[in-house]
Amino acid sequence: MSGLLRFGDDSRSDFLEDEDNDDIEVIPSDDSSDLDSDDEYESESFISHLRRLRRRSSYAEVLSRANRREMAAVPKETSTNLCNAVPLLDLAASATALHHSLESLEKCDPPLDQLLLRKISRWSFPCDENKVKCCARLCLKTEAEWRKADRKCMDGYIRDMTQVGLMLSAVVGKPNSNNISKVTLKFEKQTIVSTKCSRCPKKLWCCHILSVALHRIRHAETVPVHPPMTEILSDLSRDQLQKLLQCAIADEPESLLPVFSNIDMVQDRKSILFNQSGAPDPTFGMDDDIDRTWDLSLDKLEADMKGLIQIYEYPSMCDFVKKAASPFHRKFFQRVPELINSGHTEQAGKVLIIIARCLLDAIPMEDDGSISEAFTDVERMFSCFISSYGGKIREDVITFAVEINKKCKLMRHWVEFIQPSSWSRISSIGLDSCLQELRRGQEARKEVLEVSSLAAFYQPVCASLIPVTSKALNDLLSGLDQPLASKYDEALPVMLLRFDNLVLYGSDQSIAAQYRLGVVILKKLLLMSSHLSILGHKSPAFKALQLQKDDDLGPSEAKKARLEAEDSAQVTLEAENSAQVTLPERQMTYAMLYICFILVKTKYLKKMNQEEPSLQVVIDSMFRAIELGRFRPLSPGHNDESLDYEEFCWLHELENELKLSFIFECGQSHQVEQCYVNALLEQGTCFYGNDMPIALLHMLVKAQSGSDNEDTFVKICLEAVCFSTAPFKGENPEIFAEFHEEHWSVILCTAYKVFFCENSHVQAEKLIDHFSHLQDGIFARIAYDAFEAHVFTDRWGKDDLDVSSYPIRFVLCLVKQSLKQDWDCFKSQMKNIADMLGMIALQEPGKVTYHLLEQWSSVSTYFSEAELQKFLDIMQKFVADAQTPPPDAHFQLVFDHIERADISHKPNSCYVLQILNTETLRQKALEKVKWNYKCFTPKALLWIAQSRHEMVGPPSLSGSMFCRIVFHLLQQAFYKIREQIRMKDILTFEKDECVEPVKWFFKAAANQGNEKLAKGNQFDVFLRELSETFANEPMFILHFFETISVSSPLLIKATKKLGCRLMIQLQSTFTSDIEAANTVSEYDIILDRLLTAQQSCLHNGICSSWNMFYLNVTLPIRLHHCRKEDFIAHMDKDFGSLLLAF
Repeated sequence: MSGLLRFGDDSRSDFLEDEDNDDIEVIPSDDSSDLDSDDEYESESFISHLRRLRRRSSYAEVLSRANRREMAAVPKETSTNLCNAVPLLDLAASATALHHSLESLEKCDPPLDQLLLRKISRWSFPCDENKVKCCARLCLKTEAEWRKADRKCMDGYIRDMTQVGLMLSAVVGKPNSNNISKVTLKFEKQTIVSTKCSRCPKKLWCCHILSVALHRIRHAETVPVHPPMTEILSDLSRDQLQKLLQCAIADEPESLLPVFSNIDMVQDRKSILFNQSGAPDPTFGMDDDIDRTWDLSLDKLEADMKGLIQIYEYPSMCDFVKKAASPFHRKFFQRVPELINSGHTEQAGKVLIIIARCLLDAIPMEDDGSISEAFTDVERMFSCFISSYGGKIREDVITFAVEINKKCKLMRHWVEFIQPSSWSRISSIGLDSCLQELRRGQEARKEVLEVSSLAAFYQPVCASLIPVTSKALNDLLSGLDQPLASKYDEALPVMLLRFDNLVLYGSDQSIAAQYRLGVVILKKLLLMSSHLSILGHKSPAFKALQLQKDDDLGPSEAKKARLEAEDSAQVTLEAENSAQVTLPERQMTYAMLYICFILVKTKYLKKMNQEEPSLQVVIDSMFRAIELGRFRPLSPGHNDESLDYEEFCWLHELENELKLSFIFECGQSHQVEQCYVNALLEQGTCFYGNDMPIALLHMLVKAQSGSDNEDTFVKICLEAVCFSTAPFKGENPEIFAEFHEEHWSVILCTAYKVFFCENSHVQAEKLIDHFSHLQDGIFARIAYDAFEAHVFTDRWGKDDLDVSSYPIRFVLCLVKQSLKQDWDCFKSQMKNIADMLGMIALQEPGKVTYHLLEQWSSVSTYFSEAELQKFLDIMQKFVADAQTPPPDAHFQLVFDHIERADISHKPNSCYVLQILNTETLRQKALEKVKWNYKCFTPKALLWIAQSRHEMVGPPSLSGSMFCRIVFHLLQQAFYKIREQIRMKDILTFEKDECVEPVKWFFKAAANQGNEKLAKGNQFDVFLRELSETFANEPMFILHFFETISVSSPLLIKATKKLGCRLMIQLQSTFTSDIEAANTVSEYDIILDRLLTAQQSCLHNGICSSWNMFYLNVTLPIRLHHCRKEDFIAHMDKDFGSLLLAF
């Protein structure tokens, strides 16, 4: 569980929030005091040593010895004056006060004198504020009470403090004020066991109680300490006792009745008080209730957690950085490491149990991912605790883990909430993979055999099988063995669990042990992942490992020379032996990323010598983690729709944190970079296939920017681009635009340099050929954005720039592929591409014209009418330039385009005919269109015919409306429309698109209409084609009559040829329309059109009278729909003009 991160450097993590900043209703902090101060621990005392001797866990002992060894290496500002030495009597009293109660010391022979009793009483109070703080924080919801107590202590509000035995009393209030609080504390074995405040009687901890405890710790030498009351009273005479009792009653008269009730019982021979030996002495300790305050505090914590579990938000993702900064973590999870580091391991285990119990109870009630995430994290805390600490509390934690497992086994519909993901947290590398190894050599615990491996809290039960700390691990953690020479080796899940324990529960003094263990784990991961890296076993870390082995045997020049030439077979064998537990690639890269991040954020590495051999392992692992990042879900080539990509964005944030680390600036880092460069040159990026480690390549390119190896990185980046055919296909474009665009932009910009370098034609052709087969629209958009923003913009405008054809071809290649692959994400680049080509055309119009014509089918489809017109202006200007006449190749591209039979030519596709600047070329092109008309749409044929007629005008031949080629194209357009209608291959909007061009020809015919034209063959053919093509569109034919009405000869001829047939078509069309109508509004629309048709027929002479239209059109319609009474009634009522003549 990596969500409970505790960084071990002095300043904590630079991205964690202050623990005082709770996100619920709290009293705002007005000072900078921090409850979790990270000041350096003082040198460990004899008391701490005795306390650790009582611990049953050898692993905890190892950590303690490691802490002492680290502290011994730190110079301390302590005085060497022997006068300041602690007396031996005080040392003995402090050790006695920690481990023995005063009640147990009554039987000492000889008995202890009052001087020694006072010293033991003085040392029985807690000496460390953190111990009081840990207990109090279990009850306090905010830091406000602690801050108030600190201010009261500093402002001198505590007075009249007196300690009698193991009881402390004081008055809290402003000087000379009657508004006071009387506080009484009882303590035993340096633990406060009872608290009482006159102003806050219901609170276990309040600011008054805390201020008294702080004052006693900070000013212990000024507090008068008296022996227990029993010892004092035993030395008093009868008169003195009488005076003492009378004075006490006089000071507090209300105590008279309780005192006399006890006097009666003392004198009564039958009372218990008379017959018992001695009497209760609250100042002599309460050993039986030593845990009373702890138990009450834990009960308060559990009550608070049940009430605040919905208020404190816990991130429902694997981001352990955000988890560590969450209020839930600071309020509950953080209590566990605080208690452990203050020596209260048993209470820490109880807190763990409380947290798990509350979360388990909340899962059925709350359908909340944050609850299940916290439950998964507390499971990891259980595993770490069980594997590291001993005593009865360990058995209690194991027992509770078994209980949770059995409960979760029955909660089948909640199982998915509590199962860790397959790769995204350290806890996913479970102990079950090495369970057989853990069982070997010892009898399996009964609990492991009873629990279910499919339910929650199976891992903590497995952790109970982890053996005690081996000598090799002891020597590693204590610093006796260096990481590279250590013989410590366990199953990887066990090693990761031990490392996580240092992260979760370790103190600031355990960061060195954390570093040494982390290096050993990274060494193991490097061996396991060697087959996934292009370096294999040739990384500098492997050489450092071999050098360390030679140094252990005694360094010699011969051995080092032999190392440089020796084969890597031996290292490969060691890798196979070490990698007994194989991990999925995603888990492997996450484990390396996690450990490297922890080691870097502790800032322990800054204090190390850069020549330290173990540092090479960390550096290699950081590079390897970034290289293996290609296996994470956000990496190219991996698509898993079940994953929430937003949840795993933090992995790239961790990776970026590593890239910005100071460690990449050291000399050993540059050595690793060069090894990767050499390996990429030797093996090529084909090693990675389509899963390019773009983060690694980006880092290498940025690190080598400005060096003399530009050609080398151009080659590497070119290969990386060409091997990435579909890096983002199927992924979320927004996620990749954010996390991968920067990486790919640097790589692409480096590869684009082949477009502008001499003697790089082969590489440029290779790059363009790659993009001509690209299948990934997201990658295409990123590629164009990088080219426009970082290549073309930077280079454009330079006087010495020779614009080759490659940039133009590259851009048009992307345009072609966007149409072929239907990339919606690339359509937004249309205007930018058009502007870029226009800028290039200012300097190289011939090259732009040639490549536009070469890709005109794609260009005409992709760009809008306005952009196409810009291109036509550029090409026409180039063609019209007399100084540089265009070569025939340009016009041949036009002919090749219109002869293409593999595309459907639309009007946009035909615009290119406008650049033909001679009649010969235009005639040749029109002949090619005529013979290839089947590949042109009707609208395209009509546009060509219209353009030609506008250019040449009416024919000189009498009786012809249009020239031969125009009329032929018009006939072909009509034929195409009829064929598509017959084959049902034309859509309504496509047919409507042809209406306006045909109307243009109506006007053209009407403008030149005369007797000769009416008698000519062309007009007869035109009428026949029109009637056959638009047989089902009588209203459109009526529009034709309206248009030619300006020419009487044409109108008379058209009426004679089409009049009767038009009447039949009107009747048939309106009958069908009314058949499909059912509402009054629909009837209105149809009858309005019928009325318009009637008026048009009468106006243009198609019908000689109203009665004729009625008999041929209106009456048949009424008879056909006579049963539609609502239609007939509506027609009679509102459209009487249709019946007027009758």
